[in-house]
Amino acid sequence: MAVDISIQRTRLDRILNLFRKLGNKTAQEYIDGKISLLDFHLMLKNLIKRQNAMMVFAGTGAEKPADVLPKQWLVLGNEIRKQFNYLAEFVRQLNESQISEGEIFNRVDLYMESAGASFWRSVSPVELPAYPKDGTTQCLSNCGCHWVFDYVMDSFGNHVAVLAYWTLGELEHCPDCVQRHDEWNPIRVSI
Repeated sequence: MAVDISIQRTRLDRILNLFRKLGNKTAQEYIDGKISLLDFHLMLKNLIKRQNAMMVFAGTGAEKPADVLPKQWLVLGNEIRKQFNYLAEFVRQLNESQISEGEIFNRVDLYMESAGASFWRSVSPVELPAYPKDGTTQCLSNCGCHWVFDYVMDSFGNHVAVLAYWTLGELEHCPDCVQRHDEWNPIRVSI
């Protein structure tokens, strides 16, 4: 029995597009001198936090925070802390003027794309070894791949395992994603 997550994936795309625009707007305001480096840092932290939370809602289908499991909030907190650490290094580099305007936009896009990993963690019915956009592939958060899930049922109709298929996206694929596609089709995880 395949799991249809097309509605959640539509939400993922909408959230990524919205926050990409907000991130680029923030970057442009910093480049134009309309906001300080401190404001830029704080605004990006806020975007990262809000976007990751929205990704959890999109993945779980939750309507309000109380509908999200505590375990999912803990995972989200860890992901946000990791992104904040990367962001702090980025801000340090900006303070030392080591980054061009084009690279500022590229880096902001990476932060906005990385929230997709929170979506994939929350939509997955089981714990998996990696998630698209989690930064563990050469394509980092630019990963266009996705998981496809299927359930294995016993003779009584009970779910006994999940089959997870790493599926290549429509974009160019890095060697890590191709290897995952070859090796993780499927991964079987007992429930």
